[in-house]
Amino acid sequence: IPLFFTLRLCFDALTAWRTTCLWATVPCLVVFLPKSDVLFTLTSMSAASFGIMALMSIHNLSKRICFAVASGLVLWCGLMLSLAHLPVLALLGLVIVIRCVRDGRSGNRLRESHADQMRKIGTMKSSSGRETEVNLSRTAVISRDVCVAGVLVATVAVLTLVFSVATDCEIVSVWRMNLRNHAAFYDVHARTAWKWLIVNPLELGMAIGLPVALISLAGLRHGIAANWRKSTRDSLSISVDLSLAVVLTISVLWISCRNSGEAARLWCFLTPWLMVIPAHLLGAERDSHRVVGTSSSVVWHTALLAQMVVCILTSGRVSGFSF
Repeated sequence: IPLFFTLRLCFDALTAWRTTCLWATVPCLVVFLPKSDVLFTLTSMSAASFGIMALMSIHNLSKRICFAVASGLVLWCGLMLSLAHLPVLALLGLVIVIRCVRDGRSGNRLRESHADQMRKIGTMKSSSGRETEVNLSRTAVISRDVCVAGVLVATVAVLTLVFSVATDCEIVSVWRMNLRNHAAFYDVHARTAWKWLIVNPLELGMAIGLPVALISLAGLRHGIAANWRKSTRDSLSISVDLSLAVVLTISVLWISCRNSGEAARLWCFLTPWLMVIPAHLLGAERDSHRVVGTSSSVVWHTALLAQMVVCILTSGRVSGFSF
């Protein structure tokens, strides 16, 4: 559900449903179910989804604050389960940075989120007052997004303080010990960093399925190319910003070598985020601009069938409980 609503911010309903259905065929979900790592896909995606909705609520201050508080609440609950939710902050931070750089340099117009959705289904009416365009300076863009980030972080901080006082348990100290124990694991079980730089992307590709991995690469290229040709900022720009933020977040985790081994399990929480990338190839909007090539419907049906085959074969051969 949070994946669908996040995709709806950037794509039409058909594309959102297609992509959400495709995510359900990711092999690592079947391999590691019912381990807690699969649960983290819900909490991490929900926290990220509320945060992105807060950033997209351009003109409605109350809605922006509500979404930011909801994101902070879900993120705090996730952190109580695992510190694997920390990359949510990195993802949202990178979205903010990318948006500020893009808006500050281009000076493009920013549309109200509801107006974007109405435009996509062709029912926007200028007389209704729903199409609201405003030129925002770079300072205004930064202030708006930093406000969202501040509310989110403040929510996590307040909940952490309340919990620590109510239970007489310094949860921050517990988190620090958790990080130290994680680092100590690699002191005992040494890893060769450059080897895992090669293995982790391959393992992630197998975890999400080769078809999804391939159309993700093609989708990123298609989204960036299509956005480059546009002179105005719209939902496509938002999806490209989010795609770049996802790629950068995963790249930082990859290069940092924080998880040298078991990337398929430890990076389960990343799999919903990745789905915004192949969505660029699965939408009807792509067909309207297509001159030659395969339609999005054919791409989706082929990818879905291939993913189902890969998922069945992978889950039949690989066990997440053999250690």
